Amino acid sequence: FQRYEKELENKFLVSIDILIEKVIDRQTKATFSSEWIFNNSNVLFLKGKTITEQIQTRIINIDALIAMKTISCRQTDIRDVFMMLPNAKNKEWIKEEISKRYNLNNRLEKTMKKITSKQFKDGLSGVYGFIDNKLFEKHKKAINSLKK
Repeated sequence: FQRYEKELENKFLVSIDILIEKVIDRQTKATFSSEWIFNNSNVLFLKGKTITEQIQTRIINIDALIAMKTISCRQTDIRDVFMMLPNAKNKEWIKEEISKRYNLNNRLEKTMKKITSKQFKDGLSGVYGFIDNKLFEKHKKAINSLKK
């Protein structure tokens, strides 16, 4: 990425990141080429929650986002994957894309360790609101479904 920033009125900083060649995960060194990202994203309209304005922007599809976040496996990524995975379109594709770049079992072990901790469910409620046990178990099964 190349980042461009400009300061506007009242020290308001505006920035834009431009994808030049690829995205590299800092910890695993896994790469996602710009071609891969463009092939797995679409230009869509993004609407504001509290305003009527909308912008046209490129948004990655859910399966590609799950693959990227599973590889990265930071705490926030694990939380997001946990919540998104039941909505995945093609879990086999996700597993294949992860396996091409990193050890799938390693990422799943790290994820399972995190989601089975006592603090994980409580941490979800801070971002996603209350999650009952039935829904929590459904999401946990979705993670287990990625195992080979």
